Amino acid sequence: MATKISLIVMVCAAALVCAVSALFDVNAQQGSQGETARETPMEPDRVFEINANGVQLRIPGRYLAARPLPSNGFPDATKIYDDLSFSFWVSDGQPARYTFVGREKWWPPIVGRPSQTDADFVVDVFSATFLPAEEGMRRQQNMRPLPPGQVDRKHGIDCITSPGGAMRCLSSIEDDPAVNMSSSNPQANNPSWRLRFYSRADRLSVGLDFPFVGFPRWRDVICRTQALIRTWRVADGPVPPDCANLPRVVLR
Repeated sequence: MATKISLIVMVCAAALVCAVSALFDVNAQQGSQGETARETPMEPDRVFEINANGVQLRIPGRYLAARPLPSNGFPDATKIYDDLSFSFWVSDGQPARYTFVGREKWWPPIVGRPSQTDADFVVDVFSATFLPAEEGMRRQQNMRPLPPGQVDRKHGIDCITSPGGAMRCLSSIEDDPAVNMSSSNPQANNPSWRLRFYSRADRLSVGLDFPFVGFPRWRDVICRTQALIRTWRVADGPVPPDCANLPRVVLR
């Protein structure tokens, strides 16, 4: 009887080990598949046709594959999307992997790319939508004027600085694009800028983030954003801006 009980215990123990092992294998596979799906949810070499609020775009999959997919099944050629989101490197407009992790959000560790400098960094376009001029300019107007304080001209834009160092900057409402941008406290962990612009030429409203040290290159950030979206348009539209004079990082 003792031998039989011992045998049963051994069999049960072995079965439990196998079950736990299988469970870990399944979880590992699911985690791996989930990570892969999150980072590369579609064929990067395929071009996807998207209706962005009535404007037809053809976007290379490598820009969409760098970000998590939204819950509404993006991209789907049969749907109309209010917003686009994508990330890119400012020096050459190449797609960048999106991450929430600290400074790696702006400088993912990639051979040949710099880190923690304005020589190159990731721009995160969290919202790009096509709007009629009246609505787009109304949104810009709602974010004005600057709060009371000493206005200084910094890097070609009017800014006011809070006692803690955070800044708020505005271009003229007559500029095209009209720009509104604000920074976090430069002493904060991983400080950044949030920039919103409306382009009357494109009828395009954009919200994007980039690192604090990239402030001198805010015009470059807008140039690359407009160039990418104009390049993706199916129908004729504004000519993409010439960003050829921007500082460019040569990958080695």
